[in-house]
Amino acid sequence: DVSIFRYIGMLICNGGVPYADVFDHKPPIIYFFYALGHLISYKWGVYILFLLINYSTCILLFKISSSNKFTWAYSLCLFMNTLILFYSHEIAYIDIFTTRYLVMYLIIIFTVISQKIKNDKYLYYVVGVFLTTIFFVQTNEILPAIVFICFILFYKNIYVTVLKNLSWLIMGIATITIPIILYFIYNNALSEFIYQAFKFNFETYVPIHDDKLWDRLKNTYSSMKGFNLHYLLWASGMLSMLFFVFKSSSTTFIYSLLMVLTFFSQLYTTSLSNNNFGHYFFPFIAYFLSFLIIFLKVNTLEEYSLTDKIKLFISSIAFTSCIIYVIIENKPFLKFFENQFDPAFSDIEKSIPFEKLRNSNGTFYSWEVGNYITLNAKYNITAPTKWVYSNGLIAPYFAKRSIDKLIFNDLEQHQTSYVLTYQLPKPSNRRMFLEEKYVAEFYENVGINIWRRK
Repeated sequence: DVSIFRYIGMLICNGGVPYADVFDHKPPIIYFFYALGHLISYKWGVYILFLLINYSTCILLFKISSSNKFTWAYSLCLFMNTLILFYSHEIAYIDIFTTRYLVMYLIIIFTVISQKIKNDKYLYYVVGVFLTTIFFVQTNEILPAIVFICFILFYKNIYVTVLKNLSWLIMGIATITIPIILYFIYNNALSEFIYQAFKFNFETYVPIHDDKLWDRLKNTYSSMKGFNLHYLLWASGMLSMLFFVFKSSSTTFIYSLLMVLTFFSQLYTTSLSNNNFGHYFFPFIAYFLSFLIIFLKVNTLEEYSLTDKIKLFISSIAFTSCIIYVIIENKPFLKFFENQFDPAFSDIEKSIPFEKLRNSNGTFYSWEVGNYITLNAKYNITAPTKWVYSNGLIAPYFAKRSIDKLIFNDLEQHQTSYVLTYQLPKPSNRRMFLEEKYVAEFYENVGINIWRRK
């Protein structure tokens, strides 16, 4: 995914169109985000954007806490937010988790903004913008986002005015949706966009698993243990118990119920494909922060007087310790300096005259080796075909659609100079095509082979 993101970001900067000029199944905003990053730097642009978002989010949290004189109550939230960039199990590949990080920041920023809005109409407009942005960043996150919106509306005591302010909600949705739709209509890519970003995912990921829902949920929770995220979950429960259970009012009960529903909706959407990774649960960190921020804003003084200060201190220490444990256990800084792909990239760059190929069209193609599409982004080389994502889980799809023939035609049309493959191409038709048109320059590093045109 990270290579596709980087490649499509470069492609957009060169006038290309997602889905029409390259195949992938992510929603579009992520690609525009990478295009912006590519304008800054093909390698560091996304990191810089994340640092800027992280910094601005910290400022927003500071402002809302200081304006309510509850800085002590938000110090834990601030601590967590400053560590978000280092929380993943491999910081060296932070952009692999791009969608989840963006969702986390969207949740926190929306929460802070929603607290500043006094007019119901404007709040519904911002809700529409928030939900639509989430949908076009990571579609399956829309369910927990909707549950969270119910919490916001309940807190604002305007949940009964949904129909009254429906037009403002629709305006918020249209603000994000219409420009995206018009962009793809203008570039004759609307049908490809709808198919690849939405329909394809249901055809490929969801129906292929027949496990019962309960088994999926158990497997999903088990995957959290592999990334030490279950510690964070239980620590969250300890802290939330102090603020949500001590006061047994109907409002507090509904707050607690919506938080639980948000977590289970997150668990459910994560379990749909049975491809469970630790970063799939990152948005729940932001949801938990947002629940805590809002609840404390309303109940801090009263709850603080009812809660034993020693218990509050112990719970905060336990919560913070869990996060520190995850960071120490995963050794993110060590992994940053042990990037396993760097040696292979370096050797390939020595084997192929990339500087001569820079800013060209269709001169370098990475076939079956998705990670190395990053080289296209680095040297601004547009691949000769949209089917750069022809490996892995969706390989059966390409076999059924005879994508190989399209690739052959594009390689021929562009007279592509260099092709990378993983070991020797296993399908005989690929092997025959390459041996007929190319000379094998066998370079064995993590199984990569270079083919030079005759």
